[in-house]
Amino acid sequence: MKIKSLLLGSAAALAAVSGARAADAVVIAEPEPVE
Repeated sequence: MKIKSLLLGSAAALAAVSGARAADAVVIAEPEPVE
């Protein structure tokens, strides 16, 4: 069961990192409105 929890933990960490990168990409992709 240790291997299963280890895989689950690494998968969760990977999802968190990729999710943060995706959020950054969205912020960069949307330019601020110029007044």
